[in-house]
Amino acid sequence: MYYQYQIYIGNKDVELNLVRDIHFKKGKYNGYKDLYYKRNGDDKAVVADEHLQQIIKANQDNKAVHDIVESIQQNQYDIISSNKDKSMLVLGCAGSGKTMILMHKVRYMKYNDQDLNMRDIMIISPTDILERESRQLSRLLQVDHVLQFTSARFYQKLCVEMMKKIDASFEAFTVCDENVVEADFYKYDVLEQIKTDVYMDLSNDIISKRFINSQETKNKDMFSKHVAITGCEMTYITQMHNLYSDSIKEIEKAGKRDIERIIKRITYSGSVVKTKI
Repeated sequence: MYYQYQIYIGNKDVELNLVRDIHFKKGKYNGYKDLYYKRNGDDKAVVADEHLQQIIKANQDNKAVHDIVESIQQNQYDIISSNKDKSMLVLGCAGSGKTMILMHKVRYMKYNDQDLNMRDIMIISPTDILERESRQLSRLLQVDHVLQFTSARFYQKLCVEMMKKIDASFEAFTVCDENVVEADFYKYDVLEQIKTDVYMDLSNDIISKRFINSQETKNKDMFSKHVAITGCEMTYITQMHNLYSDSIKEIEKAGKRDIERIIKRITYSGSVVKTKI
């Protein structure tokens, strides 16, 4: 209970009154610090959540605030101590402490079930930012042996395991997490090569050929509709596309000074077009 005293604050079944940290230095008593105490209705709490610390400090004379803090701690305790074999959905706004409570629940499970293997627990975070937060908390709470993934890396793990299970040959691949952009994945030449490879693989099968042909027909119809909306002829659209593609290739080869020189030479209606790089 000492190592997880924060989750017992406000729990009426435990009625926590005092948590004291006693210090020894080289075998000699070196003072103490009260981490939490509750005497004669006077509350003083140090909690893991810095936001709650600030609320308590700013409202030391406001009993209503202390009641709210205790109710929050009680709800947290109920979540942490709930049956690990039952599903639970926890809703909370950003910064409400969901990740912290999740890792405390893992710690609670660890200390109340000695047969539980930490490697049997998996934590999946939607973004790499939340995953880093959970990893930091897991180290702090000494439960860092649990498996932790972002959603994208979890999907990658499943794909690799499945292909190995069915004994399918595959090349090593990686995935893009949210908020992480790999420029190489979106280069024109790379995408064109992927398209060619997929086309070659599919074109060797009769059913795949039918699929390719139907998709090509749909794409042509859709493209024709877009061209009709512009009011331009197909030849002009093709010329514009080729010009655009050639311009992109030239710009990729050019440096900043080259582009600045080009911009200085561009005029429109007799006025110089100013562009900031």
